[in-house]
Amino acid sequence: MSNSGLPFRPCVMMLTAILTTASLSPLTLAFSPLLQTYSPSDIGPARIFADDSFEAYSYNLRCQKNACWNVTWDFNDLTSSIIVYNANTCYFYVDEGCSEANLALNPGTYGTIPPEFNDAISSYKCF
Repeated sequence: MSNSGLPFRPCVMMLTAILTTASLSPLTLAFSPLLQTYSPSDIGPARIFADDSFEAYSYNLRCQKNACWNVTWDFNDLTSSIIVYNANTCYFYVDEGCSEANLALNPGTYGTIPPEFNDAISSYKCF
């Protein structure tokens, strides 16, 4: 399932707060006028960062597992470091639609990614 051409994307890359608690209780984030509650299991499969070593701004990838999603326009070809969460394996692609070369990452932190994928990721799929 691809997200291209949809006016509103059900898989949203959200700017998120870094969790500083080890508690498994729900984390409540208030966005006026909405109040949304996210539990730690809602963090998503991975977080991508604009610079090496988890610097600059980041986006939490939130999407349906096993589906291909294109990176949003404001993060396309901008990823330089990645954290993969929740015992997922994620595949990152240099082209939209999860085609061509991919970078497979198991759960962990990747302060740098191989040069051929740095600032080149356009889509992803997590399992």
